[in-house]
Amino acid sequence: MENWTLTWSRLTAITSLTSILIPNFPGVYRLSYRSSDGKIYVFYVGQADDLRARITQHLSQDQVNPCIRKMLTSYTCYVRYARVSERRVRDGAERFLYRHFSPSCNTVEPAGPDISINVE
Repeated sequence: MENWTLTWSRLTAITSLTSILIPNFPGVYRLSYRSSDGKIYVFYVGQADDLRARITQHLSQDQVNPCIRKMLTSYTCYVRYARVSERRVRDGAERFLYRHFSPSCNTVEPAGPDISINVE
């Protein structure tokens, strides 16, 4: 199994200005929330050719995933992302994140090669 070390962004609170702070490069990301117990839990993982555009879609009124919409309106939410240029590695990293975090708002396990990545 391949091992990849990604450089993750800091945990950033999602606000109306968040999307302009996110770079428009390819990568993987995770959306999380702070629960009443004070812990941070990942509720969605994804990947995109353009992270800024994809995160902006999640934050828009047109968000089609009702689970993501509910989380963004009910909790203090956060985003973390890592630049991953190669599509095959993004696919594998997204799959690894899905298996690692079991996010509640993802409905299908992503396809991709078996690779291992760091989550911090």
